[in-house]
Amino acid sequence: MNQGQTTEGCLIKLGASLPTLDQNYDFSTESDEQLDPQTIEYSLRFAHPEEGNLSSSSPHTRSLNPLVGQSLSISYLRKITCLYCGSKIKKTYSDGYCYPCFIDQPSAAECIIRPALCLAHEGGGRDPEWERVHHLQPHYVYLALSSKYKVGVTRDWPTRWLDQGADAIKVIAKTPYRQLAGLIEQELSEHYSDKLSWQRMLKDELLNEADLDREALRCAELLSTQLKPYATPRSPTLSLRYPKVESPKKVKSIKLSKLEKGETLEGRLIGIKGQYLIFDEGRVFNVRAHSGYHISLSIID
Repeated sequence: MNQGQTTEGCLIKLGASLPTLDQNYDFSTESDEQLDPQTIEYSLRFAHPEEGNLSSSSPHTRSLNPLVGQSLSISYLRKITCLYCGSKIKKTYSDGYCYPCFIDQPSAAECIIRPALCLAHEGGGRDPEWERVHHLQPHYVYLALSSKYKVGVTRDWPTRWLDQGADAIKVIAKTPYRQLAGLIEQELSEHYSDKLSWQRMLKDELLNEADLDREALRCAELLSTQLKPYATPRSPTLSLRYPKVESPKKVKSIKLSKLEKGETLEGRLIGIKGQYLIFDEGRVFNVRAHSGYHISLSIID
């Protein structure tokens, strides 16, 4: 996006990738190596409202890494669109759903948040065919490092890690389907959180004396006998680098719905981490929380 250029559209969420790392890399393979730290490439993703079923349409994107350090303006266009059916709505549920889609769509089912409840391996779920394609597939259980250790589950290894803003990642188990990964997460939740403090994460307040290799071995020991065979405690560790010129000393979340009509979010973009755009004066904008919002983005000359 050139200086002075304006882009309008319906936000999906930030796209993120590790361009120097092979997408087919198997993070569960036993290895004592420490992978080279990876710099994340971010792009702002917009949907095409006229196409309907926006979540499955091809989004257009704007690269954000080159904009770090520049002054931007974000305007809320006073319109919200469901990313799944395209209807105009007053508020969103979860990641850009209208209420009916939130209730009916398989991608919004409870097992998305609580994988241990997944029934794909039994042929169940809101849409068994969708479950077969998405959840009856290998899943990773990972240990993320930020202000503390966090255990999580994902099918697509880069996306979830990069969304959450972890500083380092280690896969601690690989399972053939989602429910097993959820059971591992559930057992480890007695010892590790499934949440991170977004404020401390954005301020780069890392856990002192952290050791992912040691913790991965501990996780394997904590698992019950039937789940131990899926553990991969000697998988490689990946450190992540986020594009930024400085880290904020304090953070304040900005919500577009709270802005007065005609008011804009303006400031210098000092960094991007997880799903957050970090502006000067500690202001942060959660892109994922604004999925479905129509905005205008401009570079300030």
